[in-house]
Amino acid sequence: MAQSLSLEWAYGFSSSLPASVVNLSTPDGSVKKVCYVAAHTAVVYDCLTRTQTVLQGHCNPITCLVATEDRSVVATADAGPDSMIVLWNVATGQPVHTINSSHPNGVAAMDLTPDGSCIVTVSAVAASAAGEEEAGVVSPMAEQEVHVWDLSGGGGDRPVLAGLVPEGDVQTCVRFHPHTTNEIVSNGAQRVFFWSSQLPHSRELRYYSPPVSARDFKQTVGDFTVSTFIPGSGGFGGAG
Repeated sequence: MAQSLSLEWAYGFSSSLPASVVNLSTPDGSVKKVCYVAAHTAVVYDCLTRTQTVLQGHCNPITCLVATEDRSVVATADAGPDSMIVLWNVATGQPVHTINSSHPNGVAAMDLTPDGSCIVTVSAVAASAAGEEEAGVVSPMAEQEVHVWDLSGGGGDRPVLAGLVPEGDVQTCVRFHPHTTNEIVSNGAQRVFFWSSQLPHSRELRYYSPPVSARDFKQTVGDFTVSTFIPGSGGFGGAG
């Protein structure tokens, strides 16, 4: 009689995936854990007990991994057919919320508010041809969307805010403002977009994308890889 296989241990991790490792340790040292992505699976490794808890359920390779501020919940998302967003209880390894992604090609970038009440996602782009898909190349003119999901009160099945990314620069990173869900920043290699909403009057996310030039920075500007808001300064930081 055939029996199903169960994963006992995951070796290695998805090293080419940006932000594929999240520190779940507490400042007092009572918890020393990390969570990392290994293809279709996320793994919580306990450094004190030297044990793994595998988080399984995605049909496609995981593309995003984020955690709440208290490190009690991690969220994962994948890109491909039937993609999902899953929130996991770190202590038990069980899913606490599952969302069927509204993005046709899945999720390319994601962030979670510190308390875990909202998620923002940027859609993945489809390969323009079968040959490009095999090579992992996507069209720079592909269309993307930004969605905000409200998980409070048992909701979250549909996005509460949505915005369309202009063609020209595929967005690969997205971040909430640390103190409000009404301000979001995203970036691709060449452009940075600041998103804002006018809730409750509109469910549309609007953007502002300031020009970036070598003259302003007095040096050559390379490709952007990550963006973040700087707490307490009202400012923003980016890195390449």
